[in-house]
Amino acid sequence: MAKAPARRSPAAPTAQSQVVRRARILTAAAELGAVHGYDGVQMQAVAKEAGVAVGTLYRYFPSKTQLFMAVMSEEVFGGRGRTGNRGDAELAGDVVDLLVGWTRRFTRRPKLALVMVRSVLATYSSESAQAHDIDVLVAPRILGRLGIEQPTEEDLNKVRLLTFAWCGIVMSRLSDHMTQAQAEDHIRLGTALVFAPTSGTA
Repeated sequence: MAKAPARRSPAAPTAQSQVVRRARILTAAAELGAVHGYDGVQMQAVAKEAGVAVGTLYRYFPSKTQLFMAVMSEEVFGGRGRTGNRGDAELAGDVVDLLVGWTRRFTRRPKLALVMVRSVLATYSSESAQAHDIDVLVAPRILGRLGIEQPTEEDLNKVRLLTFAWCGIVMSRLSDHMTQAQAEDHIRLGTALVFAPTSGTA
């Protein structure tokens, strides 16, 4: 069966039965990814495990990358998290807490984590409209912790820079090049550097 075009946006479930079906797909993908890795997961196998037709799977997730980005949204990112208008240092600390929590969730299932990180990297390198999917997943959560409701382009660029750094830290942690303590120290340092107040001078 031919694949649906990867550039098409995923369909959003509306009826409760569709929400349940989509959840089964994500659960099946997570379970298969945790065992077989990215290359070992076939969309047909996900559909079979979830008990849905392959066409239904592609309607919700036109590509395997989009599928595992959705898995990451459920497995790692969860809800939006709190917002606030406290001092800069406290808000930056909230961002550190957020990233540390995500990192710990990643390490629970290392093989699945590598699948999800690979999907992030593939999304960033894509020339399609989905290249900004990670911004949609990550940016609102980090900006919310900073109390920023109407971000400037500079704000968004800082979030992207921190996201790039965090992905590298996660990869190092998953490959055992860092301990969890070292990873958390790097997250604190990276957050402090990215969101340090600027002097306004060249």
